[in-house]
Amino acid sequence: MKIKKHLPLLLSMAAALLVLVYVIAVPIGVADAGGQFKTVEKLGLSYIDQQTPDYFSTQYGVAGNAKVSDTHSLLLSLVTGSKSIFDTRTSAAVLGVLFLLGLLLAVKSGARDDRYDWALAILCVCVFADFAYLSYFTTLYYESTVLVTFLLAVSLLLLCHKVQSVSVWLIVLSATASAAFALCGSIQACVGVILGVLIALLFKKSGCGVCKAVSVVCGLLVAVLSLTFALTYTPVDYQKNIFHAVFLGTAEHESVAALGLDPKLDALKGQFYSDAFVKDYNLNEEFYNKISYGKITAFYLTHPGAFIAEADGAVKNAFSPRAAYLGNFTEQSGKAGEQANAFALYSTLKGTFVPNTFVFVLVFFALYIGLLIYLYVHEKEKRPLLEVIIGLSVSALLCLKLPIIFSGGFEIGRALYMFNILFDTMVVFAVVAGGRYMAQRRKILKDKYGANQ
Repeated sequence: MKIKKHLPLLLSMAAALLVLVYVIAVPIGVADAGGQFKTVEKLGLSYIDQQTPDYFSTQYGVAGNAKVSDTHSLLLSLVTGSKSIFDTRTSAAVLGVLFLLGLLLAVKSGARDDRYDWALAILCVCVFADFAYLSYFTTLYYESTVLVTFLLAVSLLLLCHKVQSVSVWLIVLSATASAAFALCGSIQACVGVILGVLIALLFKKSGCGVCKAVSVVCGLLVAVLSLTFALTYTPVDYQKNIFHAVFLGTAEHESVAALGLDPKLDALKGQFYSDAFVKDYNLNEEFYNKISYGKITAFYLTHPGAFIAEADGAVKNAFSPRAAYLGNFTEQSGKAGEQANAFALYSTLKGTFVPNTFVFVLVFFALYIGLLIYLYVHEKEKRPLLEVIIGLSVSALLCLKLPIIFSGGFEIGRALYMFNILFDTMVVFAVVAGGRYMAQRRKILKDKYGANQ
């Protein structure tokens, strides 16, 4: 009986493990094409192979010590080792263990000993063990760390809501995982502020004064840490990103003079970043010393038409997280530029059938959040869990808009990686929690009126 009860969990773990082993053994990854060179340098590594969009590499030379400034660089610095060659399959194995732990906690936090346990287990594997996500594990891309820390943070938060009275250690673990996630990058830090608020709200679940105090303190610490990191963090590609945020973003709608810049820089409209531009246009003085994300944000707040136009362009790439122009295999495979599709059913279906239009996104989120608010008003006993779902839904909207400010239209599909994770989480919630709610309503109607509908 106990085995039957835990069967969804056990089979989902086995399935996810098989996919992970396949990804690491083949291996499956995402080509770099040299665009990650600053990240490689920051991690104290160097390229060994010629980088192309057709193949990815698993081996890098160890050139020095990593510059630790975020969760990803910290994790990589711990597994790089002292050898002259670093193989990314080492970090993939570590990330894989963390991923399996996050997936286990996700299934466990949502298990209610009913048929929807199977739906949760199957969805968690199909959605989060999809190649769209796991193919980053054997690379140096930040996306792998973002996924595993997000799963751990949200799963632990949901586990806090599942137990009758949340304990101090569970609150601390949830806060630690949320902080690790928030320190992955600027977008994650913005989501981290919301996670901090949700952790603070756990005081309503706490049975003793100490637990209430710990939940509030931990939540506030996560929120403040996240906000501070979001305001002060400078990614390695900052110069490139803010260049694109202006010349592939705001400049498409108004002269750069609207940002307080010299109008002669309008000549760079539509251009991709180049070191030559920095020298030719004296960008260090005329651009980087004068521009900020605050000015870009203010521009979109005062030019809503421009923001809607940029959002519409972003939505066209919102549901296809896989970069079709980057290969998933190593040069030894001979599969130049090919995409791995052995376990990519969910991402393929999403990219094919989910309408990538601004109207669809607007209607979807309006209905989704509107329904959550309705349930929040009328289902008081479900409010704690609804607060989490509403928080993550608002975070998804935030992650759809922030890339426009941070990097304009440059590699917008990859920039929307966090949006995809949150959107997929919303889908899992809708199917599992929605299914359970409808089953409960049918039971109430049947018990009260003898009705089956």
